[in-house]
Amino acid sequence: MLERTWEFKRLPDLSMQDALQIIQTPQQDFAAVTLPHTWYQDGKAYQGLVLYQQSFCVEFAAHQRVFITFGAADRWCKVFVNGQFAGEHQGGYSAFTFDVTDLCQKGQGNLLQVLLDNRHHNFISPLAGDFTVYGGLYRDVKLFVTESACFDRTYYGTCGVICKTKVENEAGIVEIDAKVLGGEKAQIRYQLIAPNGMVAVEVSGKQSGTTTLQLQSPKLWNGQADPALYTLQAKLEQNGNVVDEVSLKIGFRSVCLDAQKGFFLNGTHMKLNGVAKHQDFGGVYCTTTEQHYQKDFELIKEIGA
Repeated sequence: MLERTWEFKRLPDLSMQDALQIIQTPQQDFAAVTLPHTWYQDGKAYQGLVLYQQSFCVEFAAHQRVFITFGAADRWCKVFVNGQFAGEHQGGYSAFTFDVTDLCQKGQGNLLQVLLDNRHHNFISPLAGDFTVYGGLYRDVKLFVTESACFDRTYYGTCGVICKTKVENEAGIVEIDAKVLGGEKAQIRYQLIAPNGMVAVEVSGKQSGTTTLQLQSPKLWNGQADPALYTLQAKLEQNGNVVDEVSLKIGFRSVCLDAQKGFFLNGTHMKLNGVAKHQDFGGVYCTTTEQHYQKDFELIKEIGA
């Protein structure tokens, strides 16, 4: 985990096209900020380039990888480690991860620099909206080390294991797509753990690609009445050892919309009342925490949504 305290500086006269010049030129006059962070203040919506930076130390072996993952960066981001380009991400509302193994110095100080531009760009969505004025590293930034053979965290900001569920003929179907880095001789062992903690299905599959699990008569997720969830565990095994593992919460349910009768969950009619929920809270703007989420959901539940 990286420290939450960073150095921060606005660069109002520069753009992303000046990225290399900025990184190669020593910068001064930083402010100390703490993540999650936005530079927005009431009535002061700065639109432009900023620089975040932080020094970090990481220990890793020759058979390991180093990743940096961003919960989000609003909205055009370029990342450098020790002055070398690590990657970029366009879009302010999704997670992304870079493999920085080859850029890090083991056991020594490393400089992480993040250039961020929240101006309007017609090639980055969304193009409009009242929530697009903030800007910042408004979710966590994390550093972690894995074995060389691992699930691919760089795959569109996921954990490297993507799954979807459906219910067919009273059977629960789990379709899994695993992305793996290295580990040509590794295989994946999947366990589907029921809400009661018992292993419902277990299967070993190939090193990567698609796998399908099937469970007869699964316990259905039934909203607030009974939000039953299963746990999918994926373990990457090499030479008899587990070298990486991810765990995902999933559920089984069927939904149906009828033009005359409305919405049905698992065959039972349900009236839906909803609200539009943004990552936003009074006084902190987009830098919301779990405490803010819980307060919002308490209010949403209170009004009957």
